[in-house]
Amino acid sequence: FDNDGTVDSTDQNPMWTYNSLGGKTVTLTASNQLGPDTITKVDVVTVFPPVTAQFSGTPLSGPAPHSVTFTDLSSGSPTSWQWDFDSDGTVDSTVQNPTHVFATPGSYSVKLVATGPGGAGEELKFDYVAVSGTVVADFTATSASGDDVQFTDQSTGANSWQWDFDDDGTVDSTQQNPTYTFPAAGTYSVRLTATGPGGSDEEFKFGYITVTTIEPTKDTSIYSEATGRSNGQHPSLVGGNAALTNGTQQGVRRALVEFDIASAVPSGATVLTAALQLTNTFSPSNPIGNVVFSLAPVSTEWGEAPLPGSNSNIGGGTTAAAGDATWASAIVGSTNWSSAGGDFGGQVASRVVGGVGSYTWSSAGMVTNVGNWRLTPANNHGWIIRGTEVSGTRTAKVFGSAQDPTVGDRPKLTIAYRTFP
Repeated sequence: FDNDGTVDSTDQNPMWTYNSLGGKTVTLTASNQLGPDTITKVDVVTVFPPVTAQFSGTPLSGPAPHSVTFTDLSSGSPTSWQWDFDSDGTVDSTVQNPTHVFATPGSYSVKLVATGPGGAGEELKFDYVAVSGTVVADFTATSASGDDVQFTDQSTGANSWQWDFDDDGTVDSTQQNPTYTFPAAGTYSVRLTATGPGGSDEEFKFGYITVTTIEPTKDTSIYSEATGRSNGQHPSLVGGNAALTNGTQQGVRRALVEFDIASAVPSGATVLTAALQLTNTFSPSNPIGNVVFSLAPVSTEWGEAPLPGSNSNIGGGTTAAAGDATWASAIVGSTNWSSAGGDFGGQVASRVVGGVGSYTWSSAGMVTNVGNWRLTPANNHGWIIRGTEVSGTRTAKVFGSAQDPTVGDRPKLTIAYRTFP
C-alpha cells in the first residue's frame, strides 16, 4: 500500500490505515493457475490532514455599533467557513475573513465551523466580543441613615464615576453609590460624570439637596414626683433620674421638644436626613458621668404656656400654668396624658451623653418621623427625651432650651431634603 516493496496484505478486499499525509502509490499483484499480473496506480490515495478550526478578532470591545474583523487561523487546508457571530445557530457569514458589525450592546459568543478535505472542525469562543452602549448618566438620592445621604447611580454603560456634591469643581467621590454628609445648611447642586467604553456623560441637578437647621417651636420638662409642675419656657431642659448622692430618690424628669416641620420642608419633598442637637450646659459639683438618652415620638399634642408661665426652677419645676405640659397633663386645663409621664411610641434614636458639650441624635427612624410629620402635620408632636430612669441613681442632665440666651446651646434640628427625583 505504500510502494515500499513489502507485501502488506494478502486479502482479496483489504482495509488499510495510513499514518502519514500525502499521495499514496498502490501496487496489486493478482495470481491464478496461469500466473501473476501486477498493476500499479500512482497517488491513487491521498491522505489529508484533519481540519482544526481557529480564529481571532479585533477589536474585541467597544460601543455599539461595533465593527470586528475576524481572521481565519484554521489548519488542515479548509475550503469553506461558516461563522455564527451570536451563537444563535444561524450562519451569519461564509467568507473566510469576514467583518461583522454588532449593532446592540451585549456580550457575544462566536463560533466558526471550518471544512476541508480532511473533514470539519469547530471553535466556539464564549463571551468573545463585548459591546457597550452609549453612556447616559443619571442618579437619585435617598436616606442612608440619620445624617448621611445615599446617592445611587442609575447610569447606563458606565464603569467609572466622579461625584461633585457641592458643584465646586472638586471630585468628592469616585464610588458608584456613595454616601455623603452635607456639612452645613444651604442648597447644594450635585453633578455626576459617568464614563464607560461608550464615552462620558454628565448629569447635573441644580439645587438638588437642601439642608436647613431650625429651632423648636416649643420645649419643656415634666417631673414625676410633682405631677402638676412644669418648667415652661425656662432656658433649660432636664431629663433623667434625680436622686441625692446618698441614693435618696427624688423623681424622674423628661423633656419634650417639637419643631415646625411643615414650615421648614416644602410639601412633596423627600426627607433624607434628620439630626437633633442638644447641648449639655450644666456640670454638677458631683459629676454624674455617661448616661444613655433616647428619643421617642410623642403621640399626643402637648403644650407650653407663654411667659410668664412656669418658667423657673429647673430642678423640680414650678406650678404649671394653663396650657403647660406636666407629668399628668399634656395640656393643663384641657388634655391629660393617656399614661402619666407622656404618650409616646417606640425609641427611634439613642446616644450617650457625658459632660458639658453638644450631642447629636440621628437615625433612620428620625428620618421617618420627620417625613411623616411633613406629610401629616397634625401628627407632629415632636419627641420625648428620656435618660436612664433607675430609682436612686443620679442620671439627670440639663440641656439648653429654645429660651437659652446662648444661641449655640439651643436645641437644633438639621434636615436634608430634595424636592425632585
